Amino acid sequence: MISINRNIIFFVANILLIPSLVLIDYYHYYSNKFYYYIVERVGIKEYNTRALRNIFITSILSNLFINFCLLLSVGIMWSNISFAPQHIFEMFSQNTFINITLYLLLSSVGVGFYAMFLFSIISFIKNKYVFRGFTAILTFATIVFSTFLSPVISAILQLFITDKIFIKTITLSFLPCGLITPGMIYENYGFLNFLCSFVIYTIGFIFCMKLAELLRRKYG
Repeated sequence: MISINRNIIFFVANILLIPSLVLIDYYHYYSNKFYYYIVERVGIKEYNTRALRNIFITSILSNLFINFCLLLSVGIMWSNISFAPQHIFEMFSQNTFINITLYLLLSSVGVGFYAMFLFSIISFIKNKYVFRGFTAILTFATIVFSTFLSPVISAILQLFITDKIFIKTITLSFLPCGLITPGMIYENYGFLNFLCSFVIYTIGFIFCMKLAELLRRKYG
């Protein structure tokens, strides 16, 4: 939250942790066909509800744990942690406590929701190593995508908005870091970054869940 150098640590820690620990069991359920046995016993709706609830809660707790451990390690190994207003970027509020609390809240909810998005694409990824590294692949792909899409979106938004950083924040919200570490790219627009990413990945989540269900009904 203080600088991109520290934010990137949180982002990398989460993209390694979520697929490898939080979701890997669900990936194995699907890849070894045990998923079908579970669905036959409890039903697809009940399975998805339980899985998504557990994934969301586990991801939030994992994110809070990562934040705590990294802040603790910084304080012990490098320097004393300062929460003085002049040392904390005013991303959401001038109040330091509110600023940190809102960042942790949005980041944790974002991580939980991003994990749910990854759950929705499990059936489309056949290789577990690709699944583990999917966020890194997605990040690179969305950077390329945003680079090509940015001129088009910018041209449209400039008809209504004059702030160029505001526009860039919207175009870069396709990146997963908008959910996991909101404001990592442009701290001034942390909440906008999170909100845009949330909308984008909500659409992606719903689409992938519907498509997976459609394919399951068609091909079994």
